[in-house]
Parts: sequence; structure tokens; C-alpha cells
Amino acid sequence: MVLIRLGRPTMSALLLIGAWTLVTTLGLLRNGLSSPWPALLIMPICAAGLVIDGAASISLAGLATVLVGALGWLEMRRFSLAPDQMLAFGVQPPPLALAGFWAALFWTTALLTSSLAGELQRALQRSRE
Repeated sequence: MVLIRLGRPTMSALLLIGAWTLVTTLGLLRNGLSSPWPALLIMPICAAGLVIDGAASISLAGLATVLVGALGWLEMRRFSLAPDQMLAFGVQPPPLALAGFWAALFWTTALLTSSLAGELQRALQRSRE
């Protein structure tokens, strides 16, 4: 709030997005890919695209993909901080399948947000002219 009042909205957005991503990453490492924690990485991807620019959104999608990919690989090797979780009917999808699902969702969100942010910037530029 102080940074916004000082005329630094981008810095405050970066701090908020960074803090959200850090907390979500720690929760994801603790609870695993089959928990709801990976879904919380969608919020900073959207926020980065809308508040900063499309490249920030794409960058965060890349970071989130590396994170879930590495976590899926570790879970596949039975190295995980997360307790064993059973989903409905006692069936748990393979960790790499979960990582692929989340990565596809992250990239779809980033591309849509980046496209929307670009359109908003163009509309703003047209209205200024």
C-alpha cells in the first residue's frame, strides 16, 4: 500500500506476486501435486500478465512448469515431503501425468492472460489517441 502511494505500483505488484508464488511453492512442496496447492499458482500467472505484462505471465508459467515437473519427477522416484495422499476411489494418477496437467493449465492461463493484457493495452492506446 505504501509503495502504491509512493507511485511504485509495479514494485508493489512484484512483491505481492513474489510473496504469493513463494508461499504457494512452499505449500506445494509440503503437500504434493495431488493437493490443491498447484492451482494457487494460477493467480500470480494471471496477476503478472494483467498488472505487469505478458512476458511476466509467460515467465511465471515457465517457472511453475519447472516446479511441477521437478516435483512430479521426485514423486515418481518416491522422494517427496508430502504425505501419501489417496484420491477418490483410492486411485492416484501418476505424478508425471499430474505435472503435465498442471503445466498445460499454467501455459493456457498464461497465453490467454497475455493475449487479454495485449488487447487491453491496445484498447487503452486507442482511447488515448
